[in-house]
Amino acid sequence: SLNELLSEMTSLKTSLRTTTIEDSVRKSHTPMPMQSLPGNASDIPTPDYVVNFLCRKSSGFRYQLGLSSEVSKLLYRERNFEFTVELLDEHGDRVESHSKLNLVLELYTSESTPKLLMTNTGGNKILKGQVERELVSGAAKFDKVQIREVSSHFRNGWFFLVVRPKPSKYSSSMHLAGSARAPEGGVTISYEEVKPLVVDRIVVKAKKNKEMLPSAEKPPAGKDEEEDDKVFIEGDTQK
Repeated sequence: SLNELLSEMTSLKTSLRTTTIEDSVRKSHTPMPMQSLPGNASDIPTPDYVVNFLCRKSSGFRYQLGLSSEVSKLLYRERNFEFTVELLDEHGDRVESHSKLNLVLELYTSESTPKLLMTNTGGNKILKGQVERELVSGAAKFDKVQIREVSSHFRNGWFFLVVRPKPSKYSSSMHLAGSARAPEGGVTISYEEVKPLVVDRIVVKAKKNKEMLPSAEKPPAGKDEEEDDKVFIEGDTQK
């Protein structure tokens, strides 16, 4: 009948209206996907974030590693660089030590979850040179170090350079002057009490631009490129 037809049409309109309202509510409560853009502040971890990632804490250390000589934040692939670290107390004062503590140099990506880089894109060790040193008398020098990959191949275009104590079953602690509780009147320090050194925004480029070099340092035309390629090829054969 006509009345039954009108009733069904009214019911259908009500159903459609309810469905439309529910869809609108559902969309308004659906979180927008996060856009991961290069250089986005929310996607770039800080040095303290990396320390927390490595040590499960970013504060509360009795000691810390600091730089006594600066490391350049602009480096070149397969070119030597060096820097020196020192042991500091919680106030930033240098600490002299009697014994030794093993330190290791590591390279991490600048992603929201930093990744330890062991090899380059060619499958060879990404760090070459003096990557493990002993902290002696409160200082350690890392010299003749090379990074064998350009940073532009990785997210955000730069690395974290990390120096931290290396746990060892033979030497996991050191002794400081000033207490009778340890051998030779020293205080025992566990590697877990030392805050790692984290240097951010390390950019590694393929090679120097010849136009940027002083005239006396400019190589003959074509020689620089040949030597740069030769170094890279020879380095890639070493694991």
